[in-house]
Amino acid sequence: MAFPDRLIFCGLLTSLAWGDGNPGLLLEKLREMDVMHHWTAGVERIDWQSGDPDPKLPPRDKVGTHCSAFVASAGQRLGIYILRPPEHKPTFLASAQQEWLNSPEGRHEGWERVENAVAARDRANEGQWVVASWRNPIPHKPGHIAIVLPSDWSDERVRLDGCEIMQAGRYNYLSTSLRQGFANHRTAFEAGEIQFHAHSTDF
Repeated sequence: MAFPDRLIFCGLLTSLAWGDGNPGLLLEKLREMDVMHHWTAGVERIDWQSGDPDPKLPPRDKVGTHCSAFVASAGQRLGIYILRPPEHKPTFLASAQQEWLNSPEGRHEGWERVENAVAARDRANEGQWVVASWRNPIPHKPGHIAIVLPSDWSDERVRLDGCEIMQAGRYNYLSTSLRQGFANHRTAFEAGEIQFHAHSTDF
Protein backbone atom coordinates (compact mmCIF):
# COMPACT_ATOMS: atom_id res chain seq x y z
CA MET A 1 0.00 0.00 0.00
CA ALA A 2 1.15 3.54 -0.61
CA PHE A 3 1.74 6.19 2.03
CA PRO A 4 1.69 9.51 0.10
CA ASP A 5 1.46 11.74 3.13
CA ARG A 6 1.39 11.83 6.90
CA LEU A 7 -2.38 12.29 7.07
CA ILE A 8 -3.09 9.05 5.24
CA PHE A 9 -0.40 7.29 7.25
CA CYS A 10 -2.02 8.36 10.53
CA GLY A 11 -5.35 7.08 9.27
CA LEU A 12 -3.76 3.75 8.43
CA LEU A 13 -2.31 3.47 11.92
CA THR A 14 -5.78 3.91 13.39
CA SER A 15 -7.38 1.39 11.04
CA LEU A 16 -4.79 -1.29 11.81
CA ALA A 17 -4.89 -0.94 15.59
CA TRP A 18 -6.36 -4.36 16.43
CA GLY A 19 -5.13 -7.50 18.15
CA ASP A 20 -3.04 -7.78 21.31
CA GLY A 21 -0.08 -5.85 19.89
CA ASN A 22 0.18 -2.43 18.31
CA PRO A 23 0.56 -2.82 14.53
CA GLY A 24 0.31 0.92 13.98
CA LEU A 25 3.25 1.65 16.27
CA LEU A 26 5.19 -1.24 14.75
CA LEU A 27 4.68 0.21 11.28
CA GLU A 28 5.68 3.67 12.47
CA LYS A 29 8.90 2.39 14.05
CA LEU A 30 9.81 0.57 10.84
CA ARG A 31 9.12 3.57 8.64
CA GLU A 32 11.28 5.76 10.89
CA MET A 33 14.29 3.70 9.79
CA ASP A 34 14.02 5.35 6.34
CA VAL A 35 15.16 2.31 4.38
CA MET A 36 14.93 4.24 1.11
CA HIS A 37 17.99 6.31 2.10
CA HIS A 38 20.06 3.78 4.07
CA TRP A 39 21.44 0.23 3.60
CA THR A 40 22.11 1.06 -0.04
CA ALA A 41 23.11 -1.77 -2.38
CA GLY A 42 26.66 -1.73 -3.70
CA VAL A 43 28.14 0.24 -0.80
CA GLU A 44 31.01 -1.85 0.55
CA ARG A 45 31.46 -0.49 4.07
CA ILE A 46 28.13 0.05 5.82
CA ASP A 47 27.35 0.28 9.51
CA TRP A 48 24.72 -2.42 10.00
CA GLN A 49 22.95 -0.49 12.74
CA SER A 50 22.52 2.85 10.96
CA GLY A 51 22.71 1.72 7.35
CA ASP A 52 25.13 4.55 6.62
CA PRO A 53 28.55 4.28 4.94
CA ASP A 54 31.45 3.99 7.38
CA PRO A 55 34.93 4.07 5.78
CA LYS A 56 36.50 2.91 9.06
CA LEU A 57 34.95 -0.54 8.73
CA PRO A 58 36.91 -3.38 7.11
CA PRO A 59 35.87 -4.31 3.57
CA ARG A 60 33.29 -7.05 3.14
CA ASP A 61 34.14 -10.36 1.55
CA LYS A 62 31.77 -9.42 -1.26
CA VAL A 63 30.07 -6.12 -2.04
CA GLY A 64 26.35 -6.64 -2.44
CA THR A 65 23.12 -5.86 -0.66
CA HIS A 66 22.25 -5.28 2.97
CA CYS A 67 18.87 -6.96 3.52
CA SER A 68 20.02 -8.87 6.59
CA ALA A 69 21.72 -5.85 8.14
CA PHE A 70 18.48 -3.88 7.80
CA VAL A 71 16.52 -6.66 9.48
CA ALA A 72 19.14 -6.98 12.23
CA SER A 73 18.97 -3.24 12.86
CA ALA A 74 15.17 -3.35 12.99
CA GLY A 75 15.35 -6.10 15.56
CA GLN A 76 17.74 -4.09 17.69
CA ARG A 77 15.44 -1.07 17.56
CA LEU A 78 12.40 -3.18 18.44
CA GLY A 79 14.22 -4.91 21.30
CA ILE A 80 13.98 -8.31 19.58
CA TYR A 81 17.08 -10.40 18.96
CA ILE A 82 17.74 -11.95 15.57
CA LEU A 83 21.17 -13.19 14.51
CA ARG A 84 23.36 -10.18 13.78
CA PRO A 85 26.94 -8.89 13.90
CA PRO A 86 29.24 -9.57 15.67
CA GLU A 87 27.77 -13.06 16.19
CA HIS A 88 27.85 -13.49 12.40
CA LYS A 89 29.69 -11.51 9.76
CA PRO A 90 27.55 -9.34 7.43
CA THR A 91 28.30 -11.54 4.41
CA PHE A 92 25.72 -14.31 3.78
CA LEU A 93 23.90 -13.29 6.94
CA ALA A 94 20.36 -13.75 5.52
CA SER A 95 20.74 -17.50 5.01
CA ALA A 96 22.35 -17.79 8.44
CA GLN A 97 19.45 -15.85 9.97
CA GLN A 98 16.95 -18.36 8.58
CA GLU A 99 18.99 -21.26 9.95
CA TRP A 100 19.14 -19.51 13.32
CA LEU A 101 15.38 -18.80 13.33
CA ASN A 102 14.73 -22.53 12.92
CA SER A 103 17.25 -23.51 15.59
CA PRO A 104 16.58 -24.22 19.27
CA GLU A 105 18.31 -20.92 20.05
CA GLY A 106 15.91 -19.02 17.80
CA ARG A 107 12.92 -20.68 19.41
CA HIS A 108 14.36 -19.96 22.84
CA GLU A 109 14.56 -16.28 21.88
CA GLY A 110 10.81 -16.32 21.19
CA TRP A 111 10.63 -16.90 17.43
CA GLU A 112 7.88 -19.09 15.99
CA ARG A 113 7.53 -20.53 12.47
CA VAL A 114 4.44 -19.26 10.60
CA GLU A 115 2.73 -21.47 8.04
CA ASN A 116 2.20 -19.18 5.04
CA ALA A 117 1.95 -15.61 3.73
CA VAL A 118 -1.67 -15.10 4.80
CA ALA A 119 -0.86 -16.20 8.34
CA ALA A 120 2.24 -13.98 8.27
CA ARG A 121 0.11 -10.97 7.33
CA ASP A 122 -2.32 -11.82 10.12
CA ARG A 123 0.49 -12.01 12.68
CA ALA A 124 1.83 -8.63 11.54
CA ASN A 125 -1.69 -7.21 11.85
CA GLU A 126 -1.70 -8.38 15.47
CA GLY A 127 1.40 -6.25 16.07
CA GLN A 128 3.92 -9.10 15.93
CA TRP A 129 7.25 -8.61 14.18
CA VAL A 130 7.32 -11.00 11.24
CA VAL A 131 10.16 -11.72 8.82
CA ALA A 132 10.17 -13.53 5.48
CA SER A 133 13.40 -15.29 4.57
CA TRP A 134 14.92 -17.44 1.86
CA ARG A 135 18.04 -19.53 2.38
CA ASN A 136 20.16 -19.98 -0.71
CA PRO A 137 20.90 -23.71 -1.13
CA ILE A 138 24.15 -22.87 -2.94
CA PRO A 139 26.99 -22.25 -0.47
CA HIS A 140 28.56 -18.80 -0.64
CA LYS A 141 25.61 -17.38 -2.57
CA PRO A 142 23.39 -14.79 -0.84
CA GLY A 143 19.92 -15.48 0.50
CA HIS A 144 17.34 -12.81 1.24
CA ILE A 145 15.27 -11.59 4.18
CA ALA A 146 12.55 -8.93 4.51
CA ILE A 147 10.02 -7.62 7.03
CA VAL A 148 6.31 -8.43 6.70
CA LEU A 149 4.18 -5.32 7.18
CA PRO A 150 0.81 -4.83 8.85
CA SER A 151 -1.46 -4.60 5.84
CA ASP A 152 -5.03 -4.47 4.56
CA TRP A 153 -4.19 -6.61 1.52
CA SER A 154 -6.90 -9.20 0.87
CA ASP A 155 -6.35 -12.95 1.20
CA GLU A 156 -6.71 -13.23 -2.58
CA ARG A 157 -3.99 -10.65 -3.21
CA VAL A 158 -1.66 -12.22 -0.66
CA ARG A 159 -2.12 -15.68 -2.19
CA LEU A 160 -1.32 -14.24 -5.63
CA ASP A 161 1.62 -11.92 -4.86
CA GLY A 162 2.56 -12.67 -1.28
CA CYS A 163 2.22 -10.42 1.73
CA GLU A 164 3.27 -6.78 1.85
CA ILE A 165 6.90 -6.32 2.86
CA MET A 166 9.57 -3.72 3.58
CA GLN A 167 13.14 -4.48 2.61
CA ALA A 168 16.66 -3.49 1.77
CA GLY A 169 18.14 -5.35 -1.18
CA ARG A 170 19.11 -4.76 -4.77
CA TYR A 171 16.16 -2.38 -4.60
CA ASN A 172 14.99 -0.93 -1.30
CA TYR A 173 11.24 -0.72 -0.73
CA LEU A 174 9.05 0.92 1.89
CA SER A 175 6.28 -1.27 0.55
CA THR A 176 6.20 -3.99 -2.08
CA SER A 177 4.91 -7.51 -2.57
CA LEU A 178 6.75 -10.63 -1.52
CA ARG A 179 6.85 -11.66 -5.17
CA GLN A 180 8.56 -8.42 -6.21
CA GLY A 181 10.91 -8.23 -3.24
CA PHE A 182 12.27 -11.74 -3.81
CA ALA A 183 12.26 -11.52 -7.63
CA ASN A 184 16.07 -11.59 -7.87
CA HIS A 185 16.02 -15.12 -6.46
CA ARG A 186 14.26 -17.05 -9.20
CA THR A 187 12.81 -20.00 -7.35
CA ALA A 188 12.18 -18.42 -3.96
CA PHE A 189 8.60 -17.24 -4.49
CA GLU A 190 7.33 -19.49 -7.27
CA ALA A 191 8.57 -22.68 -5.62
CA GLY A 192 7.25 -21.69 -2.19
CA GLU A 193 10.71 -21.69 -0.63
CA ILE A 194 10.21 -18.55 1.50
CA GLN A 195 9.76 -19.11 5.23
CA PHE A 196 8.00 -16.88 7.74
CA HIS A 197 8.79 -16.40 11.42
CA ALA A 198 7.04 -14.22 14.01
CA HIS A 199 7.97 -12.72 17.37
CA SER A 200 5.71 -10.94 19.85
CA THR A 201 6.28 -7.27 20.65
CA ASP A 202 5.87 -5.48 23.98
CA PHE A 203 4.79 -2.01 22.88
